[in-house]
Amino acid sequence: MASIETQLPALKSPSAIALAPGPDEIEYPEGNWIAQSVEHGNAVQQATTALRHYFRERAGVLVAMELLVYYQRGNVKAQLQPDLQVVFGVEYRPNRGSYRIWEEGKPPDFVLEVASPSTAKHDAEHKAREYARIGVKCSAEHLTPNAGVVGNVEFKP
Repeated sequence: MASIETQLPALKSPSAIALAPGPDEIEYPEGNWIAQSVEHGNAVQQATTALRHYFRERAGVLVAMELLVYYQRGNVKAQLQPDLQVVFGVEYRPNRGSYRIWEEGKPPDFVLEVASPSTAKHDAEHKAREYARIGVKCSAEHLTPNAGVVGNVEFKP
C-alpha cells in the first residue's frame, strides 16, 4: 500500500511561532445568538417551556425565547434581545423572526434575562433601564446558580 504524505509550508520566520496560552489566559467571549453556557440555555429553555405550558389555553399570548425586539422604526441598531418575553394581546406566529413594537402596537409585557456572573452587572443596570424606557411593564433577572443569587423582579404598573 502506498503512503501519501502532505507537505506543509514552512513558517516564514521563528517569530510566527507562539506558545499556546495557559487555560487562565484564554478569554471565552459570550455570544449574542446562543446560550452563554449549558446552564444558561437550560434555564432559558425551562422558563420558556413553563410559561408556554401555563398560557397554552389562552389565545393571544406570545411567549418567545431569544427574539429580537426592535423599538425604533428604521433603526436596526435600536434593538434588545431578551432571553424570554411574554406579550399579551398579540397573535402567535411560529415563523416570527422579530418583534417590532411599532407593528404590534405595544412593547413586551414581561421580559426575563438569565444572567451569568459575567453579564449580571450589565443586565441589571443597562438592560433593565432599556426595557423600562421602551415601556416593558415587568422585567426580571435570574442569575445562574453558580453566581450565588437567584432572582430579582421589578414590576412597573
